[in-house]
Amino acid sequence: MEGMRPPPIATPDDAHRRMLELYRSASPEEQLAFAKVELATSPCSLFPVFVEAELRPLLAHATEQLAGAIERVGRAFFEDPRVAQELEVPPRFLFHARLNPGYARTSVVTRMDGILDATTGAFKFLEFNCDDPSGMGTYTGLLELLPQSPLYAALASGGSFATDRLVGHFATALRRAMGEYNRSRGRAPDAPLALALLVDRQGPLANDHNLIARHLEAEGLHAFCAGPEELVLDGDRLTARGRPIDFAYRDDVTAYLRTRPAADRPARLRERLLQAADELGARSPAADRALSRLYLGRGPHALVQAYRRGTVGVVNPFRAHVVDLKAVMAVMQSEEHRHLFTDAQHEAIARHVPWTRIVRPEAVLFEGQRVPLVGLLRENRTRFVLKPDAGCGGEGVVVGQGVDEPTWAAALALAQEPGQRYVAQEYVPMREDERPTVRKDASLFVGPQRVNVNTWAFDGAFGGAYARAAADFVVNVSKGGRFAPLVYVGGA
Repeated sequence: MEGMRPPPIATPDDAHRRMLELYRSASPEEQLAFAKVELATSPCSLFPVFVEAELRPLLAHATEQLAGAIERVGRAFFEDPRVAQELEVPPRFLFHARLNPGYARTSVVTRMDGILDATTGAFKFLEFNCDDPSGMGTYTGLLELLPQSPLYAALASGGSFATDRLVGHFATALRRAMGEYNRSRGRAPDAPLALALLVDRQGPLANDHNLIARHLEAEGLHAFCAGPEELVLDGDRLTARGRPIDFAYRDDVTAYLRTRPAADRPARLRERLLQAADELGARSPAADRALSRLYLGRGPHALVQAYRRGTVGVVNPFRAHVVDLKAVMAVMQSEEHRHLFTDAQHEAIARHVPWTRIVRPEAVLFEGQRVPLVGLLRENRTRFVLKPDAGCGGEGVVVGQGVDEPTWAAALALAQEPGQRYVAQEYVPMREDERPTVRKDASLFVGPQRVNVNTWAFDGAFGGAYARAAADFVVNVSKGGRFAPLVYVGGA
């Protein structure tokens, strides 16, 4: 009957179907307005990924159990040579990873990238981002825009929807780390600290950090953004553009320290010289001050030197990169390291971590049979994914389902070359949704896109989740993917 209200939205499928109907029935002007907002907020999408409200406690439990397991791997790296052997880092990086950051956690802020298995519906984590996870500020800004979308507003009037706010949890974790850092330096926990967010101010993550700074301000934490090249160490005081820095939330660790062995002779020589300078500075305050004046007191080196002296706190600490390596999942599944984890952590690993192994010439247990790993990978392209151990942004990831045999063979050969470090992971089919996509010319079309669900842990506690969507097998913003609101449907 004309004017009859549509039935209430009870499930994620209902919400997705209704949102598509609203989009398709929108006027050309409304669709153009939708497109312009998406282009202006790139890399974001105003079209949500809908999931059941009952999924949230499962995400929370899995995230917290695996955050605990990650911390155990991080501690074991410094205590057990067998674990350290599985998680390779260069000598100079190891020197700084061993430094006490002034607080207990290996990773204060962690993003875990997962998917809903398209076949079974099970939730699986594909990797852990424990070092310098990004997207929190951009997503918080996206959630501010979502209610302004007429299409979403029309949809939300017919159902019970909820989203996660991340920055409040981040502010709480920062305050706790800053309090611990103050105590470790003999100060009152609430002593004021000048906080900076360090990011390449011309890079793709600059806006993400600008938004984080704005939202931290709303949480009562005053922070400013600075680039690594703007840092200056004068005595024990770190500054950027003349503003003091006592505590820093940093971005890309590779802006400060090399995380993989140098490939060429000049780079290797430079690393050895820098390591010698680090060790000399640690032994001799006079030499340390001289090195600051000569070379190490400006740019990214200034933060490394201040961190080594203990005059600046940093989140995440440099040691967080150790548990950012893809091989952490292989350690979690190794019988040799089973003693590291609790029963609850083992259960979460078994349920939520796909089969993952370091690529090397050895026999492995797969589906109850012990087989040569390289042969298994060579003969079963469509069942596996190859990933660089220290990769980020989807770089170097090869999904067997998405390439031909010669491309897979070349990737497998590269993974075995001296100096290379890869993991192999069992392929998990990703959920696909029909979603509108905005082209660069502002035209739109509806087509299938793969979606993932990324959860966040702050101080080991679940802080929420967001989604990303892309047409490619690798769903990553740096590869053309987009952030999308993760909307829980139903519940109280």
